[in-house]
Amino acid sequence: MVSYTNITGSMRSLDRTTQVIPTAPSTLRKTIGKFQECAKHRIFLWAVLMAILARSVVFAGAIIWPIPNEGLLLVSPLHPPAYQDISFYLSSLERYGSVSPVELLSQFIEFYQRPLEKQFGHIIAGPVFPGLVALFNIRDGSPLPFAIFFLIVGSVTAIMWLWILAISGVSRWWLFLFSIVPNPIWFMLILSPDALFAFMVCLFYVSYFRDPWSTFDVILWCCAAVLALLTRPNGLSLLVFVFIDMIARHLLYNRHNYLSLLGVVVLIILFSLYLYPYFITELRKSLVDTQYFGIRSSEYISGLIDILPAWLDLLVSWAAFAGAKLLYFVGLRPSYGETATALVFIRAAAGVVLLPGLIHIVFAMPRRQKLFVALFCLPIFLGPTQDRYNLPILPLLFLHGALAYQVLYKQWGGLWRVLSAAHPHNRMVPK
Repeated sequence: MVSYTNITGSMRSLDRTTQVIPTAPSTLRKTIGKFQECAKHRIFLWAVLMAILARSVVFAGAIIWPIPNEGLLLVSPLHPPAYQDISFYLSSLERYGSVSPVELLSQFIEFYQRPLEKQFGHIIAGPVFPGLVALFNIRDGSPLPFAIFFLIVGSVTAIMWLWILAISGVSRWWLFLFSIVPNPIWFMLILSPDALFAFMVCLFYVSYFRDPWSTFDVILWCCAAVLALLTRPNGLSLLVFVFIDMIARHLLYNRHNYLSLLGVVVLIILFSLYLYPYFITELRKSLVDTQYFGIRSSEYISGLIDILPAWLDLLVSWAAFAGAKLLYFVGLRPSYGETATALVFIRAAAGVVLLPGLIHIVFAMPRRQKLFVALFCLPIFLGPTQDRYNLPILPLLFLHGALAYQVLYKQWGGLWRVLSAAHPHNRMVPK
């Protein structure tokens, strides 16, 4: 195992109420200096090289051999995006070009006059992804420049998270394994806004969990939060977290910053009004009888085992429902379409680490980071869960999965040494 304590210390040695990034620098120059100091370690550099190489190889390979997605549509840097939601973003782009801000505002006002009627739904997507689609002109031109942009974004995101893992005390093998986790590479390849959103959440996380903040830190996490909100509605969880965390810091440390708190409240109100049409439409999706492992949600809710007493049937069925949603969230699920069996297993392999990581977070993560993860996951679990929704916090789940496996390895290794000492025939003694 590689020790990074001479870089910035171990995350596990922190007090549970403090930030996850140890002894974080307060200026951009110091941040770069710490990163350069970390980069001096060959293991970290090898992991970074492996992450860039893995993404580049898959990128180049998909140009030669396009990969079919779950709908059997080919995914390649030379092909336009082929996932289901792309039509919504393209139509939003057309509306940004054809509808004036006053007309958009009138549609929002009309929605709030009758906010629960079914004829209303998504009004318009956040402007970040449609704006990038227009900037790279993927509708009329080649999607290759857009794909290269995603390759860069995906690589930078991986490097930042590798830095967090490196200073958190995980072994070299976990760094190498994280470099080739397939889920982030796949969402980079399909040109999904989820990959952009994951990048923005990464920027927010790295800059927010510093104490004390520098001016650069505050500017960075504010910009990251706003851009995340303008990319995916899940970004509202970031603002809610900031609001609760600021109140907690005020109560615990008597840090009076009412102006900042008021600013966060105003942003929450404005973005809530902007995102509520999106939210209510997604909530209606959760009312559809979604299947988990071939069983409909209504069957889980009404009870699966008739031979049990009614109360026990509901208890077991609801627990099974929660467990099924959890497994789908970490990617331990069957394919939604006709994906090749090998690709299903490759995609699901990360769940073997992410599931223990989620459990480890509940018991071992510092309170502020635990609140961050909980608020991020809450709206996801209220609706249909998918593994693509965990992409922004996948590195945190992976980190804690690695820490959980390392603890188990130490405990079982110690137990085995005790048993071997008590029973010499358990040991292989070379002649």
